[in-house]
Amino acid sequence: MASACNLFSKYSSQSCVKISAEKLDDVSAELNAARETAFANNKSIDLVTINGASLALILSDVGIYELMLQLLAMANSVVFVRMAPSQKSKVIELAKNHLKMKVMAIGDGYNDTQMLQAADCGIRIVKPMSVHERDQERAIKAEADFIISNFFQVKKLVLAHGFNSNH
Repeated sequence: MASACNLFSKYSSQSCVKISAEKLDDVSAELNAARETAFANNKSIDLVTINGASLALILSDVGIYELMLQLLAMANSVVFVRMAPSQKSKVIELAKNHLKMKVMAIGDGYNDTQMLQAADCGIRIVKPMSVHERDQERAIKAEADFIISNFFQVKKLVLAHGFNSNH
């Protein structure tokens, strides 16, 4: 998905970092190596990917948590994968409160509700509804700021909303 959204060049793997270790010491080592990569690239890194198991370890240790915050501040894009619903909303709060960023979240299932509501802008992807599913429409609208039917519509939504909000 990150590649499809052009969050990084397919040919520049040197500034793409994946944090996926399952032990605290290994996560620490991956974060330190990623920070060194960022410093080698003028304090910039194209993409950081962190999975849910590694995030749980990071959140359990204050020193490693601070290291992750430093790395995220140097990243152009961050993708979190394979996360529990509670982790999703924690990541949103982390970006908003600690990194002082505006956050857009995109979700396609009911387990994304907390994340969409915590984000500054929540986008829910739903398939076109049949007649008997229309009853759920009001509940779905309460979950997110915007509802779209396909992921490719995100670009148009961001461009149109950004243009209209400035005029």
